[in-house]
Amino acid sequence: MVATDLPTWKTACKAEYDDYFAYRFLYKYRNYIQHLGLPLSSGSVSGGIDEDGRIVGRIFLGESPEHLVAEYKRWGTVGRELESLTTEIDLSEQIHVSVECLLRIAEALLREDMPELDASVKTYKAVIGDLDSYDGEPVLLRRKSSQHPRTFEISTLDVGRYRMAEEIVSSQQHNMP
Repeated sequence: MVATDLPTWKTACKAEYDDYFAYRFLYKYRNYIQHLGLPLSSGSVSGGIDEDGRIVGRIFLGESPEHLVAEYKRWGTVGRELESLTTEIDLSEQIHVSVECLLRIAEALLREDMPELDASVKTYKAVIGDLDSYDGEPVLLRRKSSQHPRTFEISTLDVGRYRMAEEIVSSQQHNMP
């Protein structure tokens, strides 16, 4: 199954795009960078010591909305939003918000795929049993075709992927209300 065939995933992507300027902006900004390069209108580094005596720092990477609109014409509706801005865009802030959007999209995809992933883990457990009892990796054998009944493909189970699937299913079961 291809991710674009998943209605929940598509809906989640659209919702994040519609609801968050940062997501829309970075979606288009990536195209800007591909076509024109990384402009970076301004940047600064600041730092100091916080109340606990730790060294803290901040990097500001700024983008001029006016410059972006003047240099690139493929912003779509984001262009109107850029034209309305009066201060530089803090790229770190936009990235932070976009990562939160991407996490929500990933959660939607996980919810969509969870029944299939859960069924797959249960099937593997039923067929293979306890992986901890294996020395090495379990071997999978598959008949290539019914026309050649003695011709097989041999592969090993990717134990790492299986364990990751197991952990995802387990963590989702613990997080359910």
